[in-house]
Amino acid sequence: MTEAALNEYQIAVVGMRCQGCANKVQREVQQLPQVDHAAVNFASGLLSVAVSEEAIASVVDKVKTLGYQAILSDLDNARQRHREQQQQAQNKEYQQRINLLGSWALALPLLTNMLSMLLFDQPLLSEWWQWLLATPVQWWFGRQFYLGAIKAIKAGYANMDVLISLGTVTAYSYSLVVLLIGLNQPVYFEGAALVISFVLLGNWLESRATQKTASALTRLMELQPDTVNKLDGNQQVSVVPLVNVRVNDLLLVKPGEKVAVDGEVITGTSELDESVVTGESVPVLKQPGDELVAGSINGGQALTMRATRVGNETTLAKIINWIEQVQSNKAPIQRLVDKVSQYFVPVVCVIALLAGLGWWLGVGDVNQAILAAVAVLVIACPCALGLATPVAIMSGTGAAAKAGILIKDIAVLEQSRQVNKVVFDKTGTLTKGRPTVTKVIIDLLYKNIINEQQLMSLAASAQQASEHLLAKATVEYAKTNELTIEPVDQLINYPGEGIVATVNGKQIVVGNSKLLTRFNLLCSEQLENRVNAEIASVAYVAVDGLVVGAYLLSDPIQTNAFATIAKLHQLECQPELLSGDSESVVTSVAAELAINQWQAGVSPEQKAQRVTNLKNAGNCVAMVGDGVNDAPALAAADIGIAMGSGTDVAKETAAVTLLRPDPILVPATLEIARKTYWKIRQNLFWAFFFNCLAIPVAALGYLNPAVAGAAMALSSLFVVTNSLFLQRWTPVK
Repeated sequence: MTEAALNEYQIAVVGMRCQGCANKVQREVQQLPQVDHAAVNFASGLLSVAVSEEAIASVVDKVKTLGYQAILSDLDNARQRHREQQQQAQNKEYQQRINLLGSWALALPLLTNMLSMLLFDQPLLSEWWQWLLATPVQWWFGRQFYLGAIKAIKAGYANMDVLISLGTVTAYSYSLVVLLIGLNQPVYFEGAALVISFVLLGNWLESRATQKTASALTRLMELQPDTVNKLDGNQQVSVVPLVNVRVNDLLLVKPGEKVAVDGEVITGTSELDESVVTGESVPVLKQPGDELVAGSINGGQALTMRATRVGNETTLAKIINWIEQVQSNKAPIQRLVDKVSQYFVPVVCVIALLAGLGWWLGVGDVNQAILAAVAVLVIACPCALGLATPVAIMSGTGAAAKAGILIKDIAVLEQSRQVNKVVFDKTGTLTKGRPTVTKVIIDLLYKNIINEQQLMSLAASAQQASEHLLAKATVEYAKTNELTIEPVDQLINYPGEGIVATVNGKQIVVGNSKLLTRFNLLCSEQLENRVNAEIASVAYVAVDGLVVGAYLLSDPIQTNAFATIAKLHQLECQPELLSGDSESVVTSVAAELAINQWQAGVSPEQKAQRVTNLKNAGNCVAMVGDGVNDAPALAAADIGIAMGSGTDVAKETAAVTLLRPDPILVPATLEIARKTYWKIRQNLFWAFFFNCLAIPVAALGYLNPAVAGAAMALSSLFVVTNSLFLQRWTPVK
């Protein structure tokens, strides 16, 4: 199977009970010969798998043979899959509430009886009443644990359900034997019933909290409407399903409605709220010719738009895909947790057996042997281990997405804490990325041959197909001044230097001094002196081998650039500026922002080499850029960060995409990534510490099974709740 034949699918796996279930599904799917890679996120319930279209059915079948329901989707029907997941979650929560209320209605009298025994050594209920109350809890309200245990054992692995089932069945069965035979021994019906009731309570609270960790993704899923207002050739409006929209369709967006697909404004002027997509809280004014992003909300007048990207090609769909991908992937530290989880339940069973045998054979206390074994089984918490990493990742990446930071590579979370160098490209990152032509200079030798309008017309013609910001500024200048833009016959782009084109039979060279050197073009001394007297970006123009003039462009520094550099210093990251611009411009920007290390006139290859050199010197490097010229350096860096105003090449290369061109999001990215990684470490420490402490305490007989069950339930709840604190994070303005 070739790489080109692979598609990325998201499969909702319904019915997983703990991390052990998720690990089993992942191992089984990964072993299928057609699968390139697979990852299961227990917290989100998603299986992310790369497989050919022909073989995806075998993956679904494998999941079903393991005893789970599989809801398949690619990006086109991700919203439908999400709705099905939500419906499943609602059904699950309803059933959880029924079981919870029923179990506690019967368990509360048992709890009261247990407290009476502890405080007054006087039972309130007879043993037969205890059996009568505990039996429905054991076999009806707690049936999910036994069904889950049977499913797991049939599939060849052990999970949390196995531990709960072994513990409660042992306590219940022993008590029933004592009751039926009439042995003069205490019974533990209340222990078995309370363990189940406490675990049901913990599962319900955990499920509700886990759903909150996915709130950012849920909010994005709900941004696309089911239907749109489509205009026909007679400007008549008809309501059609979103899936029927095609590129170039004309759509009407009424006030208060959501933009369904990416597009371009044709008529109308309005302010749109793009906050959920980009994190920008200020409404953005849209006029004819401006781009519209799917998911933004029209807050003003009606707009007519032309669809430019639909389905899974829209910006919103790609954002959703990236978030699901990163939340489905596993952090490097999770691999250790998976290995521990694989052997966790069997080891706990052995410890419980040894504890029981120790109390029975060593001390001769059968009652204490039963209590110790049951307590060990029910207090062990594999779910806390399994949830520690994914719920933190979901909360952290969700909070980042809400702020306009799209983390696409899970390794960023771990690498962020080591970053000590942040390298910036200048244009579009620290500057606004909206350069304007400020001056046109004609070489005095050629002032009778060409004028300013002719020079700019040729420069715009040569660069009309370029995505470079300076080229766009040149074309915009020509359009504003109503200059002629001629078609191009031949075009060669030299990244970091400029463009060579043939316009009306003339060879036009537009670029910096490096491009002039490449073609052995000489600039007169008087032209060079006039250019160097200015602090601005310069583009030389040569016609048929003669450098006839140049024009200057300026790009103001972003307001937040100053706060960005200050925040990076607080994070102990040293900023550095690399730019292909002239030395005078780069020096000026670096001095104004107090950046001590900078280089001017560097090519894309030199940027990448500088990043590599910094890494070889022992630094961990983040590279921030926005254009084609930055792609090699973004790829070479430990963490590549692409600005929201950048090109698709830069965004695809980078591990992080900033959804709006605000440099303050650069330190914010490092901050939320570090906080998320720290939260993962907190969760894992708690999960390991809890189990390492609680299991020996239970084995030594210091814990009642009911208390052990409550502690186990609270352990998982702590991990989820602790992760939810990440959702309160907001970037510094």
